[in-house]
Amino acid sequence: MKRRVLSLTLVLAMLLTPAVTAAEEPFKGMISGVSIPELPENFEPWLFKTVARDGVSCVRIPITWEEHMDKEYNISAAWLDKVEICVQWALDAGLTVILATGQEEGLYRLIDNDNYSEAKRQLTFMWEQIAERFAGYPEKLVFEVMDAPHRIVRGGGIWDAGGKLDLRLCAAVNRLNLDALDVIRKGGGHNERVVVLAVPGANIAAVPEFQMPEDPYTVLGVSYTSSDDLGVLQAALNKDIPILIKETDEMIINTAKLLEAMGVPYLVKAEVSDYKQPILPFLPPNISSASDWAADNILVAYRHGIIPAHLQGEYSTSSTRAEFCALAVELIETLNGRPIMARKTFADDGGDVNIRKIGGLGIVSGTGVNQAGEPLFSPGRVIQRQEAAIILAKVADKGLQKPLPEEDVDYLDMHLTYAGQFIRQMRGGNIMSGKPGNLFDPLGPFTREESITTMLKCWLWFHQ
Repeated sequence: MKRRVLSLTLVLAMLLTPAVTAAEEPFKGMISGVSIPELPENFEPWLFKTVARDGVSCVRIPITWEEHMDKEYNISAAWLDKVEICVQWALDAGLTVILATGQEEGLYRLIDNDNYSEAKRQLTFMWEQIAERFAGYPEKLVFEVMDAPHRIVRGGGIWDAGGKLDLRLCAAVNRLNLDALDVIRKGGGHNERVVVLAVPGANIAAVPEFQMPEDPYTVLGVSYTSSDDLGVLQAALNKDIPILIKETDEMIINTAKLLEAMGVPYLVKAEVSDYKQPILPFLPPNISSASDWAADNILVAYRHGIIPAHLQGEYSTSSTRAEFCALAVELIETLNGRPIMARKTFADDGGDVNIRKIGGLGIVSGTGVNQAGEPLFSPGRVIQRQEAAIILAKVADKGLQKPLPEEDVDYLDMHLTYAGQFIRQMRGGNIMSGKPGNLFDPLGPFTREESITTMLKCWLWFHQ
């Protein structure tokens, strides 16, 4: 029976638009993605937000897992924790994530020495642990079982002593593909997860020896070097083998239209240095709507990735309580490097997860209760300056674990507020200033650009 074709292009379309089904025609068009080499020591969530803002929809993250294993192939729990945080950051940025293996030279040596049983033990136990860790994750997370396995002991890359493709290596890689796939599928929660399989060297020349399993959620990952590869790619597609160009240099742009016409998605290789600083040459959307005094602050906050997309514009308008909470959540999660898991529900929150997160941290308690005694939040009401001061002080304390100090103030209208302590903290941390005439204006509105500016000052406070 002919294998049902499910290209990665279609699968990603299914992930982005759930109404698409496998029975429909494959989604046409390029998958815009980047392949980022080894996970660096100091990843921050702004990198993924920056990638997403550059128009990218998919990111590939190769990881050399054996560098973080003991002799029995147990992966360090601390390393798994770090990888999981980075995957969550990327998913939170709206990206599809290909979690890949890197250059596992120990594994490749075992394959090259014909020690298949030990190679299988290393690869399958590694993927058993990864599959267990990510069992509950959405299908926008893709697994890639091996990256360019090749000869090491005998040299030659993927070629035998006669300069021909090493068929023994091809056979071993085909078997290991199936071994890893079997472990992943048995791991629970991964039946419809896309799995990228390998050929030796990720070389298109090895594609004719590739054995495609009867699994509709698998795709073959190869690297692209020149237009000479197009013929082999077309032959593979003719055999119902879905292809992902998982890594290529920017030269691929010269033949992008040909690949798109073939329905082959591709990822362009990108160095982390391309994204090493959050200060990048682009401006926030709709910056012209900001006041002159606020424009630079908005620019810096945007480049740090702490302005949610729906708040990028109309900067001089008054912030609502819900909008202020969205900014606070973006700040806390970006600086802490992990999502807020706590939740508190309000009767009128409309399912707004940011309100529930801030409530769960104890930063807000609400604006009263309804007749049933359920807490209310008043999400659409314009936030008062005293309310903003309270939230900002608690963001520093409960959200960032770096409380603001108090400093005496002499505002003439302090008798109008119940937030004296928090207003003194605004002065102590240089977070929020007063109004002309030595007033604080506690009941007055707080604009979006003022909100963003104070969040940026919390960012600076955190890094002091």
